[in-house]
Amino acid sequence: MCDGKHEIILKNLQNNEKIPHSVLFLHGVIVEKCSENSLAIILNSEYSDYCSISQKTSEFKYFVRLKKGENKLKLSYCKSELSLIVYQEISENLRVVTPLYIVVNGHDGRFQARERNEAENACRRISLGLEIVQMIFAEKIRGFCGSGRKTFRLGRECQQFHSSLKLQEAYSMTESELWSFFARELIDRMPNCRNHKFVAFIGCTSYKGVSSDGGDESAVSYESIRAATVGNAALASGGLALLGSGTLFSWPESLSEIKRCLEDETKVPMTELMDDSGYRRTFGGCFTTSLGTLLHEMGHIFDLAHCDEGVMGGGSDRLDQMLTLRDFHGKYEHVPGRCVPKGREVKCTVVRREPRGRPFNSTGVYFTENCLMLLVSHKWFNDWPWGSQLDAGLAFNAHTRRISGKFPLQLVEMRNCCGLTERYWIVSASKDTNNIYFTFPPHIQLIKCTIFCIDAFGNMLNVEL
Repeated sequence: MCDGKHEIILKNLQNNEKIPHSVLFLHGVIVEKCSENSLAIILNSEYSDYCSISQKTSEFKYFVRLKKGENKLKLSYCKSELSLIVYQEISENLRVVTPLYIVVNGHDGRFQARERNEAENACRRISLGLEIVQMIFAEKIRGFCGSGRKTFRLGRECQQFHSSLKLQEAYSMTESELWSFFARELIDRMPNCRNHKFVAFIGCTSYKGVSSDGGDESAVSYESIRAATVGNAALASGGLALLGSGTLFSWPESLSEIKRCLEDETKVPMTELMDDSGYRRTFGGCFTTSLGTLLHEMGHIFDLAHCDEGVMGGGSDRLDQMLTLRDFHGKYEHVPGRCVPKGREVKCTVVRREPRGRPFNSTGVYFTENCLMLLVSHKWFNDWPWGSQLDAGLAFNAHTRRISGKFPLQLVEMRNCCGLTERYWIVSASKDTNNIYFTFPPHIQLIKCTIFCIDAFGNMLNVEL
C-alpha cells in the first residue's frame, strides 16, 4: 500500500444503472495512479480477476458477463475500492434478432481455420460476436438525448440452418444472389418472420489463396482477396444481414478470449486464410474488421443508410481502439482505407465532406447523430406496446413539400440514388413536443432521392422521388 489518494472512475457505468445486454464493457481510469499496474474485479462474489492498467493513460478496459437481475460489482486498486450495483434487464420486445450459421447442401459445416472449425465452434463465435455488437450499440447510444442504453433484443444462441442450396451453386452465386436465395428460404421455413431479423453466416465461404509478385504481401489488394473468395457476402437489408465465414478463424469463443483475439498480431498466411483485416495483415485485424463489418451491416437491417463518416461510412473497422488499451491507430494509421460501397449494383462517386462536429461518444468508433436519432427511435430498440404502431398517419405531400404524421417526427433524411444520406434534419428531440409536421426548406431540390422519416414511436416513411 502507498500514501497516494487514488480514485477509481468508471467512464461508462453508474450505480444502479439498468443494462439491457449480458456482456458489459468496463472502461475507467485510475486517478493518481501509483506503481501498481493491475485492478482487481469481483462480480457477485463469484467471479474475480485482474485487469491491466495503461501506464500511459491510467485507463483500464474489461469485459464481464452479467446475470439476470441484480449484479454486485467491486473494483479494487491499491487501497481504493469502488462498489456499485447494476441490473441486467432483459428486453420484453417481441422483436428479436436471431443468429444463424448456414450449412448448405453438400457441405460439412466446417469453416476455414487451422483448428476448432466445426459448426459448433462457429455458432459459439457468432453468438459471442452478436453479444459484443449488442453491447456496442448500447454503448454508443448511451447518453444521446438522455436515452440511456438501448439496443436490440438478442434471441436464442446461434443455431445451424441447413439450406437446400447446393454447394457448387453457392460457389457460383454473387452475394446479391446468395442474399435473395437465403432470404426467400428463411421466409418459407422460419415461423413468425415478421418479428425476427436474421444475422446469418455462410459456412461454406471458401478462400482460394492469393500470392504477390516478389512475396510482397502488402501489395495484395482487398479486391483481389475478395475475388479469390467464393460463397461470401457482406450484405444486409430488411430482415437479413448475410455475411461470410472467411474470418471466423480469428474470432473468440469465450469472454476470456476477446482481449487476446483483438490484440493478436499473428500474421495471416495469405495463401491459406482470408485476410480481411483493413490491410493490417493480422489475426487481430481480421477480428476487429469483420466485427466492424457485422456492426455496419446490422445498421442496415435497422434502416440506417450509408453516411460520409462513422460506422455507416468507412469507420467501422477500428473497434480495437474502443475495446483495448493498445495504440493500434498510431501503428496502422497509414494503411489504405477500405471503401464502403454507397449502393448495390450502382456506381457513383461520393465527395467526402468535412465532419459536422465532434462525434458523440467517439473513442475511435461512432455513429453520426442522425444514425443515433434513428436508432433511439427504432421499434427494435424500444419496448413500446403494439398499439403505438397503429395508424401513424405518416405521409408526404409533394405539392406542399410537407411530411405529416400523428406522432412527433424525430428525423428526416434525404438519401441519394446510391443509398447515401445527403442531408438530414433532427426534427424533435423529445416526445413531449408536438412537431408532427416537417416542411423542406425552399432551396432543397427534391429530385432523384428517397425521403426517409421516422417518428417518436418508430413508424417510418420511405418515399422515392
